[in-house]
Amino acid sequence: MNVQIVIFDGFDELDAVAPHEVWHMARELKPEVEVQLVTLDGAKEITAANGLRVRAEGKMGAKRPDILVVPGGGWIARSPAGAWAEAQRGVLPAQIAQLHRDGVTMASVCTGAMLLAASRRDWT
Repeated sequence: MNVQIVIFDGFDELDAVAPHEVWHMARELKPEVEVQLVTLDGAKEITAANGLRVRAEGKMGAKRPDILVVPGGGWIARSPAGAWAEAQRGVLPAQIAQLHRDGVTMASVCTGAMLLAASRRDWT
């Protein structure tokens, strides 16, 4: 099982790190579970909402995930970096929509659900 957690500048740390820890621990029971932090652009450093710097391991969808986890962050404050900014840009929601069309199971944490909602206009 391939799980990708997409991160982007301004994501909320807990929204991505907690699911990463849970899926990583699942590997103890099911070694075939793969979990990866990914971005739209591949391996690069991302700065989260509270300043944590995280290096993504790969590119979103490079290897088709079974599950995509979408964190939130920055939605309520309409921050220039975070879920709100990503929804306004539209690139991440479009990629989420493509993965949905490809049969990927979607999950979100907190305001990551707003990015899933923003992707719905492209689900057809």
